[in-house]
Amino acid sequence: MKKIRCIGLLCVMIGVVMCAGFALPCRAASSSGDAPRVLMLSSYSYDWESVPKQLNGVNDVLGGHAKMDTIFMDTKRKDYNVVKQSIYDDIAAREAAEGPYDYVLTGDDDALNFVMEYRDQLFKDVPVVFEGVNTEARAYEVSQDSKCTGVVEAFPIEETIKIARELKPGVTKVVGVTDDSVSGKGSTAQFYDSQKKFSDLTYETVNCSVLTKDQIGEKVAAYGDDTIILFLMMSTDAQHHTYSALEGAGFISEKARVPVYKADEIGIGSGVLGGQVISYYDMAAQAAKIILECINGANISSFSIQTTQTYPLFDKEVMSQFAIRQSQLPANTQYVNNHPAFFEEHRQVLIPATLILLVCLVFILIMGGSNRKYKELLGEIHEKDLMLSNILANIPGGVAVYSINTKNGTMPYLKTKYFSDGVARMCGMTREEYSKAGSMVIGGLVVAEDVTGLIREIKEKAARKERINYRFRLKKGTGIMWIASSSVYIREEEGLPVYYTVFTDASLQIRAEQQEVAVRKAEAENQAKTQFLSTISHDMRTPLNGILGLTTLLQNKTSDPGMREDLDQLETSGRYLLQLINDTLDMSKIESGKMVLAPGVVEGRKLVDNVLALIAPIADKKGVVLDTKIGSFPEVCLSIDQNRVDQILMNLLSNAVKFTPAGGKVTFECSVLAEMVDELNVQMIVRDTGSGISPDYLPTIFEPFSQEENNRLTVNRDSGLGLSITKRMVEMMAGSITIDSTPGEGTIVTVMLPMAKATDGQIKAWKSAKKDESWAQVLPGKRVLLCEDQPLNANITMRLLKSQGVQTDLAENGKKGLETFLQSEPGTYDAILMDVRMPVMDGLTAAKAIRASTHSQTKTIPVIAMTADAFNGDTAGTLAAGMNAHLSKPVEPAVMYALLAEQMQKSQEGQKKGK
Repeated sequence: MKKIRCIGLLCVMIGVVMCAGFALPCRAASSSGDAPRVLMLSSYSYDWESVPKQLNGVNDVLGGHAKMDTIFMDTKRKDYNVVKQSIYDDIAAREAAEGPYDYVLTGDDDALNFVMEYRDQLFKDVPVVFEGVNTEARAYEVSQDSKCTGVVEAFPIEETIKIARELKPGVTKVVGVTDDSVSGKGSTAQFYDSQKKFSDLTYETVNCSVLTKDQIGEKVAAYGDDTIILFLMMSTDAQHHTYSALEGAGFISEKARVPVYKADEIGIGSGVLGGQVISYYDMAAQAAKIILECINGANISSFSIQTTQTYPLFDKEVMSQFAIRQSQLPANTQYVNNHPAFFEEHRQVLIPATLILLVCLVFILIMGGSNRKYKELLGEIHEKDLMLSNILANIPGGVAVYSINTKNGTMPYLKTKYFSDGVARMCGMTREEYSKAGSMVIGGLVVAEDVTGLIREIKEKAARKERINYRFRLKKGTGIMWIASSSVYIREEEGLPVYYTVFTDASLQIRAEQQEVAVRKAEAENQAKTQFLSTISHDMRTPLNGILGLTTLLQNKTSDPGMREDLDQLETSGRYLLQLINDTLDMSKIESGKMVLAPGVVEGRKLVDNVLALIAPIADKKGVVLDTKIGSFPEVCLSIDQNRVDQILMNLLSNAVKFTPAGGKVTFECSVLAEMVDELNVQMIVRDTGSGISPDYLPTIFEPFSQEENNRLTVNRDSGLGLSITKRMVEMMAGSITIDSTPGEGTIVTVMLPMAKATDGQIKAWKSAKKDESWAQVLPGKRVLLCEDQPLNANITMRLLKSQGVQTDLAENGKKGLETFLQSEPGTYDAILMDVRMPVMDGLTAAKAIRASTHSQTKTIPVIAMTADAFNGDTAGTLAAGMNAHLSKPVEPAVMYALLAEQMQKSQEGQKKGK
């Protein structure tokens, strides 16, 4: 009996040692039922390369201490705004079933943004720990919540560039390959932030989101030995193709003629040379340790934001390709594709085998070992078994092992050899109920319409021992759940194939795919709407240009007070109509994604001067007191879209004046709440003592075409689009807007906007472009060629130019304008005003032909686009055609004069430099 016992103990010990040699390190799981619930919300999908590393880091820390739920948003492949509702529904359903989560752990920017967007609805007062956040400013903003902290994904870009420079001392340029995803923008910000350390290097980026795959390859291949290429992100291109981190890194490495560096570990081993990198495992484990300490009694508010640890990692094969020696790299560098010596290559076998021999020798010496050690070994095995059971019980979905018999009858017989509790839960059964159900699960729970296809797939693939992938619907209670199954052949047993199967809930994915179909349909509808609005815009603005132009000319001619009052009212009505058109088109641009920000350099202290200068006479005319309180601004220049900021403030201030009666007061406050290295957080508040907004209407005030049914407001009706557009623009700028109001007392609107500081290069370019000369000094005596097919508009434009001493020649279409210019003597014309839509030849075609001609002024003469198509009238198309600038109709005379003067001066300077 003792001999049998000793042999058994020997087997147990050998098994334990082999597990130590071959198995991954694990933590014992707790069998306690009151373990805290932790939601791991990842921006990515499970098959995104960094995610398994992050999950391993989290499980190794929290395994046995918490009950984990994991949800993947998959926003690398799907639009955040498309999937967020289904993610919200999933989490809400889980909380309704099991109560709120005790902790939330987010992976990457989109997951954190989701949690903060639904903080009050889903995660009120729940401690939130983030990891993998690229946008440092966002991380520090979120940490203002005392229950939010985490680990910033701060790429060691400076260290990587430093290593690259040591390997290639003669480099003069650093190129970051990136995209417009949330993570890409965060990585790009970190990339440019490193420029402070390398002022002698030129920085630029390759934005994959605006280039096709071929264009990306061509651009990357053009860089030579003077360039460091740093791969940051390539998850999408201009054709909406998506790429995993490995695919993107592999593609860039394949196209580049120089080494490609990376500041994280994903992709090193697939063509990337290497760099100082972050560890996704360490980063996730670091965040999980914060939660573990909180579980053990620590307060989350005591944890400040952390950055993840880094280490140098390089690919030996790529090093050989570029003749880089190991001695050139830091001493602590780790390597991939490092082909080992015999011992290194077989150490996984040799070490356990040696250990087993040693154990056998020791065992012979201690054959009569104590029963206590035997119990300890059994206890360790039991703990590992509990841990494995805990992992299988908490992973999303479930796993099972089946043998499949397809030889008899039409229905394949599935014999269950093992299944996790998750499989039973997905079927709405207990473990015992599922055990009894056996192969009848296929016939009893799968939706009837899916049974035939599932059986056919199993029979055909199992007969050839191939992988079986299938999606089917499962009846669960009164509802339906989509299941994705993936089965892999592992062995043959008693002549039957045995398959390992993973089941996952695919309901979210199916809903997301359905939403994507709806999105594509909506995009097609938007395309049709865009074309319609483009035509309507042109047709409406063309006569409006005539109305406002004639009004301006008549105002300058008459001194009769009555006539001037009538003309002022006519101008007001025309501009009101123009505002309605602008509001409608702006909303359409926003909804179709065509509206983009155009940042420019603005002096911080003059941020609101334009709007206040415009609104002051309006308030004064109505008898409303305008009180302004501008806080102390630092002496910085900002990089913002001033036009959009002006539009936001003008909407809010004009509303405040409009709804405030004579004798009332409108207060405007502007202050800097926080100054960071790269940006300011600016707060703007508009207060009025007007009629206020009813509590019933306030929740819908930002909805398009929304208007309060209030007799006091009928005299001030508008399109109902102003506030909706304002909110959308604020959000485009990553800001926020809130409204508080009390009927009969007034309204308070608060806008928070982050504003980037302009770089030294931007400020230098801006200062060089500023001109002191006014148009009155430049325009007299100049000659302009006007290409315009509408006689009324042509007549008005010529009269306006004549009032400034400008001689004008008219061409009624693009072809005539081209011929007139080509036949003119050099120096005849100082500029060309070119309408975009004309018969015979449109303005874009004419402009391209002018730039391609052999006329001596072909490269220098300013060509300025004039278009009534405000919807498609963005500058990209006109600039691509060779035009210098862009005027939207109805043309503001002062804007036209200033633009002509500016372009003429630039042309003269260009001609002088050419000489």
